[in-house]
Amino acid sequence: MTDFPKSTSRGDLISVVIPTYNRASLVSDAIESALAQTHPLVEIVVVDDGSTDGTLAVLSRYPNVKILHQRNQGQGAARQAGLALATGSFLATLDSDDIWLPDFLSDSLEALRKSGAGFAFSNWSTISPNGVEVSEGNLGALGYLAAESAEESGSWRILASRATRSIFTRHCPAPSSSFLVRRDLVTNGWMTGFRISDDWAFLLEIILDHGPSCAYQLEPLWTKRIDGTNICDRHADPVRLAEKEIHDLSLLLQQFGSKLDHSELTYLRRRLNSSRHDLAHFQALAPGSRRRAVKSALAACQESMTVQNAALLAKNLMRSVFGLRR
Repeated sequence: MTDFPKSTSRGDLISVVIPTYNRASLVSDAIESALAQTHPLVEIVVVDDGSTDGTLAVLSRYPNVKILHQRNQGQGAARQAGLALATGSFLATLDSDDIWLPDFLSDSLEALRKSGAGFAFSNWSTISPNGVEVSEGNLGALGYLAAESAEESGSWRILASRATRSIFTRHCPAPSSSFLVRRDLVTNGWMTGFRISDDWAFLLEIILDHGPSCAYQLEPLWTKRIDGTNICDRHADPVRLAEKEIHDLSLLLQQFGSKLDHSELTYLRRRLNSSRHDLAHFQALAPGSRRRAVKSALAACQESMTVQNAALLAKNLMRSVFGLRR
């Protein structure tokens, strides 16, 4: 049982869910970064999603961490299983290949306390497998985030409810390892059908149901490690990534379409069609994928009939498919 300091309220308990799958060489770093948090009340739940590489042996080294083993069901199902075991008033999730800086939770909680926001997310740096920093300040490059007016509170920027909705009904600037959320705002939790956007769906449901404000900051408070096997690595196979985006955007529209207004629906539909266009383009570049490219192009053309400029889009798509395969 956790021994809670007398000077700290039990209501400050933060539950941290760490899903993992075949990360024997990395998961201990994630756990250690959660254990090293300066916030005194942290409950850690690790869900092993059917690993076969020795991850279980690594997890056995942590007797004070809640460990759950399940058959492989995907990251959304693993996070949801961890949520069922979480007892904290605040909730965070840490991917097993990422690392938090020691003040990640304390700074995020302070932002929530001071601003009254429903959730807070922070910037990150990205490092390669050999430990070299690839990028820093990823959030600062997002024009749609900077375009929304925000109230400054120290290093944090507070987005009002309307601005929060405007951003998250179109994009998700908050990866799963970046945010801390008030537990009482969580209704259904993580959805299991998404391939790369379960974090977006998780936050979007909170925003559409409760309309909270949110806080974010541009100072990196965590580190993302990329090694070519990350589920949403932008350097991975572009065809598979486009297919995942199409799948998840379609599912987002299915799950939340009834709660979105006309402009929000139109934007996501156009984004979906753009992803179909991208898929046709990437398939046209891949050897032996011409038929698949044509099929994807036709799917994009069919969808464009409900948007606009179908004839022009069809012409451009055919050029991208056939022009690159001469």
